[in-house]
Amino acid sequence: MATNCNPSFGGLSENTRLFLSNGTLIDITKLKSGDRLLSAEGKASEVERVVQFTGNLVKFTQTFSHVTTGFEPGYIPYGVVSFTVSDTQVLVFRTLQRLKVMRVKEKRVFEITELRKQLREAVGMLMLPVTGSRTFLSSSTIREAKDYVKRKTAASDDGYITWNCVAKNIAQLSKELRVSTKVLLSPMNLEIPVLKPWMDKWYGEDVTSDKVDALAWLFGFWIGNGYRKGAIFGLHSEGHDVNDYLRNCAGKLGMICKFKKRGEDGFRAEATLLMPDGSRDRNSPLTNALEELRFYLHGKKGDPKSVPKFLGFEARSVREYFMAGLIDSDGSTKYQQGTVRACIKTTHQPIRDGILLVWRSLGLNLTVSFEPEQMRRDVHQNDTWIFDLFEGANKPVFWSILEKCSCERKRNPQKDKDYRPLLCPPVKPNATDVDPLNFMSISFETSNSGSGKLYSIQLKDPSSTFITEDQLICAGSCSGSVHHKESTITRDEGFFARDDNFCNCCARARHGRFEELPWDGSKLWCDNCCKRYEVSAMICVNEKCMEIPSKEQAAKMRRENRLRCLSCKSQLRDDSASNKKRSMIPGFCASCGTTEASSWRKLGWNKNDKKRLCKNCHFECTKSKRYCASCARIITRVEEPELLKKYSKSQNHPDAFIPCPRCEEPTNVMMFGA
Repeated sequence: MATNCNPSFGGLSENTRLFLSNGTLIDITKLKSGDRLLSAEGKASEVERVVQFTGNLVKFTQTFSHVTTGFEPGYIPYGVVSFTVSDTQVLVFRTLQRLKVMRVKEKRVFEITELRKQLREAVGMLMLPVTGSRTFLSSSTIREAKDYVKRKTAASDDGYITWNCVAKNIAQLSKELRVSTKVLLSPMNLEIPVLKPWMDKWYGEDVTSDKVDALAWLFGFWIGNGYRKGAIFGLHSEGHDVNDYLRNCAGKLGMICKFKKRGEDGFRAEATLLMPDGSRDRNSPLTNALEELRFYLHGKKGDPKSVPKFLGFEARSVREYFMAGLIDSDGSTKYQQGTVRACIKTTHQPIRDGILLVWRSLGLNLTVSFEPEQMRRDVHQNDTWIFDLFEGANKPVFWSILEKCSCERKRNPQKDKDYRPLLCPPVKPNATDVDPLNFMSISFETSNSGSGKLYSIQLKDPSSTFITEDQLICAGSCSGSVHHKESTITRDEGFFARDDNFCNCCARARHGRFEELPWDGSKLWCDNCCKRYEVSAMICVNEKCMEIPSKEQAAKMRRENRLRCLSCKSQLRDDSASNKKRSMIPGFCASCGTTEASSWRKLGWNKNDKKRLCKNCHFECTKSKRYCASCARIITRVEEPELLKKYSKSQNHPDAFIPCPRCEEPTNVMMFGA
C-alpha cells in the first residue's frame, strides 16, 4: 500500500467497506492491488493500487423528517445513509432542472437551470448547475422564445441534471439549487442466482421459473407469517385470495396445503404444508431450503428468523417475489400524500436488516422510524422498526412487486383523504430481467469532520467506478469524472427539428412524465403545464403558442373580461364556467363513449395506454375495480352481479373469467366457483 502525504485526488475514510465483484464486502484497509471491485453497472473494476494519506474529511448524512421527540439528542433513525469521504472525492449528484416563465410588464423572463462553467474565488473554474435568465422583449416572436427553451432543456431526459462534483465544492451551490440537489446511490445491478441452483440440485432437474418464484414468495410469506418450527403459517380465515395463492404455490412445489381454523368465533387459522406421504418437514423443499439457505439464523430449525445476505444479489424476480410475500404477510399499501407507499413493521433485527438490504438492492427508496418497547393497550410491545417503502426512480420494479402480491387490497392501494389521482405505470413483461436499474437519489447535509486517515483507490480503467457498503458511487482516483448511464435520447439536429420531442406549451424537452393533450392526442405537454392548466383552466388557441397563464393571470383576465394571450395576443380558451366548475372538454371515453367530460383520466391498470376515461367512468372503476383490459370497458357495480348470475349457470364456458359484454375478451371478474 503506497503512501502519499498530499494527494490531489479523492479518498474514503478508514471505516469504509466496499463491494467486491462477487458481492462480498471488504474493509478498505485490507484492499490490495489486483482485487476486483463491483462497479455501478454490475461489472468488475480491477484495483491498480491503494494510496494511504491524511487529508480533510467531509461527512454526508441523509436528511430525514422523522419525529425524534423523546429520544436522546442526536438520535438518528435506523437506515439513514451516512458516509465520510475526502474533500477532494468526486461524487455523482442530481439537481432538479427549474423552468420558470415570468412576465414583467410587456417582457417575458425565462429562468432555466443548466450545467455551466463558473469561476469562483479561491476555487477556480467549476462545472456547476446555475439558474440563468433571459429576457424577451414584446417584439420578439414566440418561436424565438421556444427555441431558447429547447436548447437549454434538451440535455435532460427526465427534468433533472446529473453531474459530477468534488465533495468540498458542493458548498459553492446557491441556496435554492442546494435544496434541490441530491447525491446518487447505486442499486445492485449484479445478479448471482442461489435459489435456482439449489432447487435444481434438490429436484434433480432444471426447475421452471414458476417453481422458483413460488418458493421465493413462500420465503417472504414465511418470514412474516411462518412458524419457526417448520412449514406452518398463521392466516386470516377470510383472506381467501392469500390463502388460495398459498395453496397454489405449495402445489407447484409438490406439497399439499392443509387448513385448520383456530377458535370458534375468531378469524385465526393455520396452514400446514405437507408432502404427499403426509410428513410435514421431512423431505420438504421449503423447510430444507429455510435451513440450508440460512433463513434460520444459524441454519437450524427453530432458530430465530433471518434474511440471508445472498438475497441482495439474487435474480431480480426472486427479490421481487420475496418482497411480495413479505408485504402479503406483514405489510400494507396505500396512497398517501399524493404517492404510493408500502409499510412493513418488524421487531426482529435480522429481518430489519434484510428488508433494508433487499429493498435498497432494487434501487427503491425507504424511510425507517422506530417505536421503543412499551405497553400498548395492556399488551407488551417490543422495540419496533417501521419501514415506509417508496418507488424512487424505479417505478416498474415497485409496481412489479405489488402486482406479485396475492392480496387484492395490497395490489390496489387504498386512498387517503388527501388523495390526488396517481395511477400506476404498466409493468412490462419481463422488464425487470433486461432493464438496468436507475440510480437512487437522497437528500443530504454536509459537515466538516476535521482531518484523518484516508484511502484512495486507483483503478486500471480510469473510467470505471466502484460502490461502497452504503451503495455510494465513487470514481477511481485521478479520474476527472464519474461515468454513468448515457442519455437515451440522441442529441442531433433531428431531435431539435421534431416538435413532438418538446412540450407544445412551454417547449421543455420530452421526458417520461409527458402526456397527450386530452382534447388532441397528436400534441404533448409536460407535467408542469398540465398542473398549470388544472388551476387556471385557460390556454391559448394559437397552435404555435399554446401558452397557459398562471392562476393569478387567468383570474385577472376573467375580471377584466379580456381573454387575450399575453404573448401572441390570440384568443384564450376559457375552460371554467361562471359557477367555478370546469366546463366540458372534448375527448373520447374508452368505456362509455362520451365525447365531452369535465376531465379525462388515464387507465388505472395501464398508464401509458392512449385511451382515456371520463371522470364518471374513472370514479366507477376506482369503486368496482372491474374492467376489461382489452377495450377498457368498465364493469359497474350494478352489472357485476347480473353477469355473475348469467355465467355461473353456464358450465361449459372455457374461461374462469367473465367475458366483456362489448368485445367478449376476458375481464378481471372471476366466476363463482372458479
